[in-house]
Amino acid sequence: MSLTMWQKLTTMAPYSTLCAVSRCPVGPLLQAPASRALMLDCMRETAAVARAVGVPMTEAHVQTALGILGGLPDGSTPSMARDFMAGRPSELDAQTGAVVRLAAAHGVAAPLLGALHAVLEPQERMHRGELRVADVIAHVPVDALPLEYYI
Repeated sequence: MSLTMWQKLTTMAPYSTLCAVSRCPVGPLLQAPASRALMLDCMRETAAVARAVGVPMTEAHVQTALGILGGLPDGSTPSMARDFMAGRPSELDAQTGAVVRLAAAHGVAAPLLGALHAVLEPQERMHRGELRVADVIAHVPVDALPLEYYI
């Protein structure tokens, strides 16, 4: 994969993933200091994976990616997030999943993207018809939460 493709992935995988997890458009994500920092850290994880596979990604590339997102209208959401919100199959495996798999294959730490991917994967599987909601509910212990939680 070329530097240009990795630049796009460094922008899109974190953007798509964080918007899908938060159900929030890019503007508010970048305006809140903690979620902006999380976006930047996810971009840095992606860039580290790029370097591990031989692509010369630098911090300047990461800052460019962040700048691209900052230039979008505040209400912008990527197609992956819109797919999640609509209950449709998404590009999770092709974007974030690819980064996570390559990180593991090359011994690169990507704990943030790995955790976010893990959070989204069950929903993705349900959207693809690979996991039914009844299957998920059947695995939740009845006493997992106190009754007061449901009232």
